[in-house]
Amino acid sequence: MDPFTNTLARRLLLSLACWGILAILLAREFEGGFLTNYELVFALVAIGLGMGLSALLIGIKTFKSFGVNPQAQDHIVDDHTRRRRLLAIRSGKAMIALLTIALVTGLIRGGPFLPVLVGVIMNLWITLSLVWWIARLQRTLK
Repeated sequence: MDPFTNTLARRLLLSLACWGILAILLAREFEGGFLTNYELVFALVAIGLGMGLSALLIGIKTFKSFGVNPQAQDHIVDDHTRRRRLLAIRSGKAMIALLTIALVTGLIRGGPFLPVLVGVIMNLWITLSLVWWIARLQRTLK
């Protein structure tokens, strides 16, 4: 893998691990009786919003630190890189379709309001970040 992809994956994985540990600690506090149902749901919604926002900020910071600027195309992208980016774009579009189907299925199936709300928020954040990444990749190919 190239250094950009390694750095981005490492940063996102570390962020995901931190947010996961925080969610586990919240579940432990809930199990111990220190949090009510509403406090736990509010905290999980906040974790979901924070996770999505941090993923976007990590992406922006990584793009800036590696000097990736889709508007400035001084060099020509080689064929291998172009094919890899096209595959990433296709995979991202497939993931958006899958997440949309999962969102609709989850809303139709229903359930308790607050867990469904957390799932919807997480799904929308992930979908929005995928749309942002695909738009950036498409601009690098033009």
